[in-house]
Amino acid sequence: MADAPSVGLREFLERLLDERDRQYDARFPAAEIAVQAALLAQKEGVSLAFAVNEKPIVRSEEAQRAYNERSNEFRGQLDDQAKMLMPRSETNTMLRSMEEKINAARDASDRERSVLGERITAIENSLANLQGRIWAVTAVAWLVALAVSITLWFIS
Repeated sequence: MADAPSVGLREFLERLLDERDRQYDARFPAAEIAVQAALLAQKEGVSLAFAVNEKPIVRSEEAQRAYNERSNEFRGQLDDQAKMLMPRSETNTMLRSMEEKINAARDASDRERSVLGERITAIENSLANLQGRIWAVTAVAWLVALAVSITLWFIS
């Protein structure tokens, strides 16, 4: 008798498992159909959203393209401007060189001015000496003329 209840239990469990398998088999296709329907709905939603937003997207892309062109032009202008600008180090070097040349020219000018001043002083001294000699010669000539004149007056 112990075998009878276990066979009944066994059949019961097998029937229960078979019934559950049929339920799962019925549920799986339904779930698969539901997933496919959801994917199709999502795809249609995306297509609809894309269709609705296509013009703004195209306009946005065109605006971005125009902005990129202007930006590239501006970058080109900045690049051209940067090529025309002189680097600070080069400018400083050039200014130092010019300052050195100016200082050298100023020093040479000062030396020439000093030499010219000395020459002018020497010429002025020579002129003063010459004038003094001319006065002396003139005075001697007057004295000689006076002596000749007096001598001639006494002789005649």
